[in-house]
Amino acid sequence: MLSIVFSTVVIGWIIRDPAISLTDIGINPTNFMSGLLYGALALVIISLVIGATSLVPFMKNSLKDERSKGLSTKQLAYKTLVNIPIGTVLLEEVIFRGVMLALLTTNFSTPLAVLISSFLFGLWHILPAITNVTTNSALKKTKKPNITVSFGTVLVTFLAGIAFCWLRLASGSLLAPMIAHYSTNSGGTIASWISHKFD
Repeated sequence: MLSIVFSTVVIGWIIRDPAISLTDIGINPTNFMSGLLYGALALVIISLVIGATSLVPFMKNSLKDERSKGLSTKQLAYKTLVNIPIGTVLLEEVIFRGVMLALLTTNFSTPLAVLISSFLFGLWHILPAITNVTTNSALKKTKKPNITVSFGTVLVTFLAGIAFCWLRLASGSLLAPMIAHYSTNSGGTIASWISHKFD
């Protein structure tokens, strides 16, 4: 609910600013193919990394999220084909790599705008990070304090935000980071489900 309110406020703000164009947000149709190509490359790389991780014995436990353990095939399909792309990817990419990045680049240099957007993207994941500590098999066994693990998750999300920003700026399209973001979230969910299913 909070995310919907936040996105509504931010998108409403951008609509009021005539200086921000569709190209600035990354939704100009002319850049669709570029976004698709960059996104497809990201999808292949991310899929290979997730696949390789699931095959390494001491690393595959990091993929095991208890939230995917009891999912039926239908529930898995809903989560990866509806919930993640619409409830997570579309929302977050429009906010952080679309609207926010466009607003920040009008007031700051591009590198600084990327860092600020990615930092806020990392902070956005503090609560999911805390949840992740209690639902990931590998993390639950760690001796490290929850705050340390949560910080690590936020840091990784911050770095992912930088990568997503690069995809957005390099391709000129919001489609590229959307595909990469979707590949990461859905790929991780599917890998976790398979790990629990065939463990």
